[in-house]
Amino acid sequence: MFNLFRKKNELKIPLPPSGEGLPSFPSPKELEKLSSEELEEAAGASLSMEEHKKRVVEKEKAELAELKEHHVTRPIFIHAPTYKHLVDEIGLMKAKITDADQIILSLENSKSDQDKAFRTWQSLIKEIHEKLIYADGTLFKR
Repeated sequence: MFNLFRKKNELKIPLPPSGEGLPSFPSPKELEKLSSEELEEAAGASLSMEEHKKRVVEKEKAELAELKEHHVTRPIFIHAPTYKHLVDEIGLMKAKITDADQIILSLENSKSDQDKAFRTWQSLIKEIHEKLIYADGTLFKR
């Protein structure tokens, strides 16, 4: 009915993989036993990796320098529709750059106009303030 007393299925847990092919690392106790020369030698292994990285970077820099110095001595042929597409795209980019320049100029002009209007407004407020102080002084003299 409720199967309260029946045997439950046992979970089958797979065994961990064997340690074959994995590097072995020394334990901390073994590291304490190593001499300073052996420790320097182990550190030298990591330095060789750094040296290897430096060599790779230098090699890539040399390859880039060669590419920069490479000059085409023979004509390059581009398919006509591809060339037309490139020319059109360059024209669009130039048009967008000129539009952006005009927008920047209009923003600068707008900013200068706003600054000028603010200075005018500020000077008007100062004049009104001075007139109010004069009127206050003349009206309430004792």
